[in-house]
Amino acid sequence: MNEQLCRARIAHNAQTREPSLDLSHLDLTRLPETIGELTHLEALDVRYNYWRQLPSEFANLTKLRSLDLSFFNLDTIPEWLDQLTSLEELAIRANPTTGIPAVLTRLPRLQKLNLYLDGFEVLPRELLNLPPLHMLDIDGLEKLTTFPAWLSELPIKHLVYYPRGISNEPLIGTMTSLEGLDLWHNHDELTAFPEWLRQMHNLRWLCFSANAVVPTWLMELSQLTYLESYSDFGKLSQIWHAWESLEQLKCRNVGDTAFPPNLKTLDIGINQATFPESIRTLDKLEELHIEGEGFRELPGWVLELPQLHTLDIVSTRIDHILPPAQPNHSLRKLMMHSLFCSHHHTLDGIRSLHRLEKLSLGGHTLEQLPSWLHELQQLRELSIDDCALTDLDPSLGQLQELEALHVSDNYIPITRLEHVLSQFIQLKHLSLHLSGNDQFPSSICQLHQLRSLEIGIWATHVIPASLNQLKNLEILWISAPELEHPLPLEAWLELPKLKELQIRLNAPYPIDPELLQRFVQRGIHVDLG
Repeated sequence: MNEQLCRARIAHNAQTREPSLDLSHLDLTRLPETIGELTHLEALDVRYNYWRQLPSEFANLTKLRSLDLSFFNLDTIPEWLDQLTSLEELAIRANPTTGIPAVLTRLPRLQKLNLYLDGFEVLPRELLNLPPLHMLDIDGLEKLTTFPAWLSELPIKHLVYYPRGISNEPLIGTMTSLEGLDLWHNHDELTAFPEWLRQMHNLRWLCFSANAVVPTWLMELSQLTYLESYSDFGKLSQIWHAWESLEQLKCRNVGDTAFPPNLKTLDIGINQATFPESIRTLDKLEELHIEGEGFRELPGWVLELPQLHTLDIVSTRIDHILPPAQPNHSLRKLMMHSLFCSHHHTLDGIRSLHRLEKLSLGGHTLEQLPSWLHELQQLRELSIDDCALTDLDPSLGQLQELEALHVSDNYIPITRLEHVLSQFIQLKHLSLHLSGNDQFPSSICQLHQLRSLEIGIWATHVIPASLNQLKNLEILWISAPELEHPLPLEAWLELPKLKELQIRLNAPYPIDPELLQRFVQRGIHVDLG
């Protein structure tokens, strides 16, 4: 069945000529030779399959820019791989018996290499012959006990490495070409920041966490612009107000401290009861992501930050958005859907966000939407799931730029829903739930731009075959406890762009094997729950 699905996806891609193709997780033992006909492909994902050799037809895919061959074992990496002259990103598992073949050194545009070295006891010297890489991600070094002296000569700018307690790990600190370093591991396994980081003066990007205090000497890294760590910033936060190079910071449990002055992105967890006043001085801030349950009010001055375009307060209890003293002209995205909602809201501050394109209010018990919501004429995505809504103001139909609407888990009468949906002829993404007495909204079948439809129904609902009028639909999700009426699957086979069909019931939906086979032949992923 999976081989047929693979052939169907290849045939479908040959028709649509989409630039990417996903053939991962199919447990294939071989790849159809027709893969070589997709000469337009730019990205191919074939992870988690079981063939031992790459088909020679791969050599025809000369426009490939990204190829993921990870998580299966190749006997050899073929010499013709260098015919993929456009390749920029490659993920592959090397064989310790045959080592790293010279062909990897003949990929002139290669920028990012994810290399799995399971079973290697020595780091292969052939790495020195690779073209200058932007990023090297090496994993699977369980048998490696020491790094070779030539490690510092590797021509790479960004290293992703999983610390294994290798005896001469400080050798990484001598890699003077490195500008980025990601050290991923179990947070509790390390109790200190390695001293060898201190000598990496060209480092611009650092991601590292340990069960330790972040050392103040990190500020000596004068080129560092990005820092991500979930360690203890207690000491560093007392002096980092003078850290002018830092532009992006991701950390947790920071008090009301003066932040580095030139931050453009700030992602923090807050353990205090009020919003940090010190953020007010960050006039270059573009993205702000806040976590913390100790406060409910967003001060109006946050919306006055002149460069702020993204505000994420999802993981908070904020349900009061106070208005700014001056209108906001920069904010594009506001995410504040919540699991910690009260029944009292003040959202007046949102009204001034006339350039807002994405607004997420899900989980807030609003009962009714603000009457001024239609004034946000630039909105492209509106999420109002689970807001206990009992009505939709017809004025929402004035949001003529809206492309995505999520209204699941509310109590909106079908007549109101029909009226509003009929005005959103440009809608591309829709999710909603119907109550037990509602008829299926006929207006959905008129939304000819829809690409994804997610709909929750009850057992008594009848889903019409006329959904096959949605010629641009790519994803269709149906969820219900059970169904009393059959789904018109035969008709949905006529949807020319359908890629995914999910039917989520308490028990798997019964489907005729021959009909399922026809979906597979179309390259449509069918999930029957």
